[in-house]
Amino acid sequence: MVEASEEEYEKMKAEFIRNVKNHIEKITKYIQPERGTFDFAFMYIPSETIFYSLLICEDKEGSLFNYAWSKKKILPVSPQSLFAYLRTILLGLKGKAIERNASYILKSVEGMSKTLENLRIKFERAATQLKYTRTNFEEAKDYLDKFENEFKSLAKLNVEESQLPEDK
Repeated sequence: MVEASEEEYEKMKAEFIRNVKNHIEKITKYIQPERGTFDFAFMYIPSETIFYSLLICEDKEGSLFNYAWSKKKILPVSPQSLFAYLRTILLGLKGKAIERNASYILKSVEGMSKTLENLRIKFERAATQLKYTRTNFEEAKDYLDKFENEFKSLAKLNVEESQLPEDK
């Protein structure tokens, strides 16, 4: 196209636009978000010169680059820009993973909070029951001590009576 005459240039430009649009159409079949793909695709242009031509090339519908992105969700990329775009997507995916993990962590903390509250309730109930048990134990010990003292008193009484002379 660069070396063509004015007349041939327009023909070659029209053919270039047609070929690029056909290639864009072929790429659109790979955009299938319902099957887990992104809602856009890259169109790799292996030459910076051709990529630049695509950027500046226009027809009656407008810019070829604008057609690819705005109408077909195809992003033309060059050897120099591909890495930057892929890196941006990678960072976005890492951000999504962090977001999912953060959501999981928040749900886990919420669950742990409920578990902690249930544990506190059980400990308070156990403390109350231990308090009653201690009170009951102390009361039972008091009764045991009282019973023991009365029994010893009776046992002494029995021994003292047995030492009395018998009535005949």
